Amino acid sequence: MSHEVNGFMEFLELQDGTDLVTKTELLNEVREAGFKVSDRNLTYYMSSGLIPLSARLGSRSAGVYPKVVVELMTWLLYMRRIGVSIESLRELLPVWKFLMRSLRGKHMRLDLAEFEFVAMQHISSSDAFCAVPATVSYVLGSLCDCCRRDITLVDRDGHESTADEYTSIGFAIAAPLDGDGNGERPVDRWAARTRLSLAVPRPQSVDPTTVRLGRKVGEPWPADEPASHLNGRREERTET
Repeated sequence: MSHEVNGFMEFLELQDGTDLVTKTELLNEVREAGFKVSDRNLTYYMSSGLIPLSARLGSRSAGVYPKVVVELMTWLLYMRRIGVSIESLRELLPVWKFLMRSLRGKHMRLDLAEFEFVAMQHISSSDAFCAVPATVSYVLGSLCDCCRRDITLVDRDGHESTADEYTSIGFAIAAPLDGDGNGERPVDRWAARTRLSLAVPRPQSVDPTTVRLGRKVGEPWPADEPASHLNGRREERTET
């Protein structure tokens, strides 16, 4: 199978450089990011079409992956952790790729009209549409503070602005026109809405405007995390 067919080259183009990782390095870096992963998990995601097959390049005896696959794997595992299905992840993968292309390199520019088009083109299920904000939040969370401040946001009318503490992205999810699949008459309405701030997040434990969820009354909250999910791995960006 050629590198183009299995997606290897496409993922290589998503990253700033040409860094590669072996399977062992890939699994170790994902574990260092706080996720449990095994050889079997990796094989499953490859067979599901979510991760490219490894490739043998040059004099290397073992197969390698583009290093961006580390970030891909952590995103997949995070989304699975919050209950997103494999089927929905297949629909969301082009959205993740679009975000990675937009928020990489020297020109960090997120065009919301293009983003909306990509989502509409590739996503069909309500579950996947509802998981789009979580995908955006995760990718933004992998950026260092300086990188987040460098983002240029282009709204659907073409107006550009630089991200600051007041900048946010809204999401409005329409109810499916074919109903809920149970034979009920479809309702033409907005099913859900939310907004996501592009500002550097405040510490969750002390920010009075943050609604904290996931624990029962009396249970302790986790320690505040650094802005990057990947331990600052993207603190420095290659200027291209």
